Amino acid sequence: MFKVFTRIHNTSILFSFFSLGTFDDKDVKKREILLSNLATNNKEIMSRKTLFTGILCFVCGILIGYATSLLTINDDDHVRKRLKRNLSDNNDLVKTLRKDFEKEIHVLYEKLDAIHQELQLSKNKKINNKRNSDISSDETDQAECFYDTAEIFKDEIDEQKNDYQQIDDMFENDSIDVQYIYDYIKQKVSKIPNDAEMLWRHSKAAHLLSKSTNHMNNLESKKQLLYESFDMANNALKLNDHNANCHKWYAISIGCLKDFVSIKEKINNGIQFKEHLDIAMSLKDDDPTLYHLAGRFCLELLAISWAEKKLASMIVGYSLPEITYQDALQYFLKAYQLKPRWKENVFFIVQTLIQMNEQVKAHDYLKEALAIPFNEKSGEEQIIHDKLLKLQSSKFS
Repeated sequence: MFKVFTRIHNTSILFSFFSLGTFDDKDVKKREILLSNLATNNKEIMSRKTLFTGILCFVCGILIGYATSLLTINDDDHVRKRLKRNLSDNNDLVKTLRKDFEKEIHVLYEKLDAIHQELQLSKNKKINNKRNSDISSDETDQAECFYDTAEIFKDEIDEQKNDYQQIDDMFENDSIDVQYIYDYIKQKVSKIPNDAEMLWRHSKAAHLLSKSTNHMNNLESKKQLLYESFDMANNALKLNDHNANCHKWYAISIGCLKDFVSIKEKINNGIQFKEHLDIAMSLKDDDPTLYHLAGRFCLELLAISWAEKKLASMIVGYSLPEITYQDALQYFLKAYQLKPRWKENVFFIVQTLIQMNEQVKAHDYLKEALAIPFNEKSGEEQIIHDKLLKLQSSKFS
């Protein structure tokens, strides 16, 4: 811009200079004055150009510095936000790990306290017996103390195994009231609360008690027992997640809460039910109850309509597994192979075969199921027998 202005100004002066034509003395003086003015103007213009250039550079420097500072501030804000987010995530992780660690420590302390109490009781018995003896040698006393300690541990293990077997025998004995079994196990658990083997048996007893005649028609009592069953199974699983029975009773107990939870919880509980059944079957493949329950799960899914499945998928955010009646039948037949005279399982074989239009096979299994005796004191077994009679009259009469 300055170059254009300078050229225009100088051109005007030169034009004035050459427009004079011939020169006389006066003209010479005018020419000298014009040349002098031209030089002066050039110097003034160059001086202003230098000043303008300096100002322009100064302003540009300020703008560049401001823009750079804005970018730096934005980068700093981004870094600070990212560091703050990472710090928050790390704090959450530390809190979670700390809670888990404290739980584990608490469980270990409770186990140690229980073992210490049991050992102390047994040791006192041994010491009292020992005081009645005539042995006085210190070396002999030390050897006997060592022997007594090992014997105490062996006695404790044997006693626990005897307790487990006694309880299992009571479960199999229909003449023993389930209320008595429940009370007996609850007393055992109160003494040793962190025994996974005893806890899953507690879960089983509470579950069976909820299905007895005294509690079947009392919804609040049944609900309390079912939640107790779940709590015991959950505690057992936390103590030993490599135990098939802990997974089995966790699955059974969480599946029985379906009448007391929301639709979303019911769906999620159903998925957990199948997951823990699969784990239990991988740990113990000779338990007929596991295969029977897997077959029941298949029938439950097959009873859901297409629209209900889509709605369920929207609620929980994932698709439900695809199942066929053949899948259900295979589970029931596996249970039948392991326990052929299980009335309830044979009833579900009949139902599945009817759905598959295998009427002849269904009728054969129906007759077999009706011939199996059942405990009339059990409300659930009576219901199964009545359903078989209803099928006989409606489908095969």
